[in-house]
Amino acid sequence: MRTRAAVLSSAVVVSVVGVLAFAAPANAVTTDDTIVTVAIAQGEIGITAPADPALTSVPATAAGTTVTIALGEIAVSDLSGGTGWTVGAAATPFTGADAGGVLGSVAYPAVVAATVGSAVVTGSALAALTEVPVAVQDAAATGANSATWSPTLTLTIPAGAQVDSYTSTITHSLI
Repeated sequence: MRTRAAVLSSAVVVSVVGVLAFAAPANAVTTDDTIVTVAIAQGEIGITAPADPALTSVPATAAGTTVTIALGEIAVSDLSGGTGWTVGAAATPFTGADAGGVLGSVAYPAVVAATVGSAVVTGSALAALTEVPVAVQDAAATGANSATWSPTLTLTIPAGAQVDSYTSTITHSLI
């Protein structure tokens, strides 16, 4: 029986020594950090507008009346990550036989914009477009967003206007 106890004692001692031999030293590094950085790059912001709306034609007897001009869809896509944007509208003076007085009577209505993302858009009405862009849409936004709207301008034909085709360029820009 003694032999057996001695063998068991030796086995226990060998097992304990084996564990101690493979245990980490007290000053060993048991964890390590990896720093991960994610960069969110600034995207682009852009605006699109239709090239040419349909021609509006009125009879010569319409002098002093108001006509409407549907411009089509204006769209802003904002991937810049900024805090918002403003779109301005401007118009060049009309060209034609009797362009005087026509530019001052082009009105831009306040239009509700359809939005995607975080944009809260407020439309502004302009009684008369000028050559200097004036805000027609203001957006408070964070992150990616977009907005679209379709303004219908009104143009009052001045009394005594001559028969001709009158042309103006309406420009929408981010201001």
